[in-house]
Amino acid sequence: MPGGGGGGSSDRGRGRAAAGERHHRSNRKTTAIDRETQISKTLSLILRHRAKELGLAMDDRGFVKVDELLQHHRLRSLKVSLPDVKRVVESNAKQRFELVVLPPLVEKDAVVVDSGLDNPANFLIRATQGHSIQGLDVESLLTPVLLDDPDCPKEVVHGTYAATWPAILASGGLRPMGRVHVHFATGVPEGKLEAKSEVKSEVKDGEIEETKGVSVVPGAPPVVSGMRASASLLVWVDVRRASEGGVRWWRSRNGVVLTEGLATEKEKEGVVPLEYVSRVVERKSGKVIWKSEWWEESNSG
Repeated sequence: MPGGGGGGSSDRGRGRAAAGERHHRSNRKTTAIDRETQISKTLSLILRHRAKELGLAMDDRGFVKVDELLQHHRLRSLKVSLPDVKRVVESNAKQRFELVVLPPLVEKDAVVVDSGLDNPANFLIRATQGHSIQGLDVESLLTPVLLDDPDCPKEVVHGTYAATWPAILASGGLRPMGRVHVHFATGVPEGKLEAKSEVKSEVKDGEIEETKGVSVVPGAPPVVSGMRASASLLVWVDVRRASEGGVRWWRSRNGVVLTEGLATEKEKEGVVPLEYVSRVVERKSGKVIWKSEWWEESNSG
């Protein structure tokens, strides 16, 4: 009937309109996420690698003034504001940035700088680690990791790729590759499962029978910072062995463990020698593709 046909057409129209609105909202959400990612990547590029090259004043602790940073053409093209910066700093899962408020400057009992929290001139920002900019005061950026610290890790892991392992092997160890430090995590992003022996007891025919078995339990918790999620190889390094060999370890505010490695006579860039690497493991399969003699001996039993 004509009336029925008209109603069906109207319903379909409303359905298409609703679907279009959902798609529009989804696009707005995706665009917002993409913009935050762009801001985060731009902040990383400038604060880790290019601040001095771009003429930004950076102190020896790695801080730059937010109002000056916002004048960079990439951030201006994204129309980045102080609230945007705060949101990116707070939401960054790997805690790549540190934002601090400047205390008001006082001269002759008169406040000469507005201390308002909506003024970008009152904030400093820095990357917490990952710098290639030379000349920074490492001790102000990082905390030394000492063997007698209660939270000193027994081992740390560097994430890399199957394609780069032959070059690492040929060069004799891990290098900063243009950065100030080699980066390590204290675990892997997916966490770690461990096997646990257990004995189960049950009564059968009036007698107690014990059954030995193995269960899988959560081990080390997931680690967010210190490794790319896409890394396919895990290079494990013994912290004590390396420390006793002269390697200095540091920890950033976001939990990444770093070292400049050992300097060599031929090169200015440091290296974490293979003699301190215990094993190299395929992340997906768990297969050990390289192992040191000392690690193999200690795990042969």
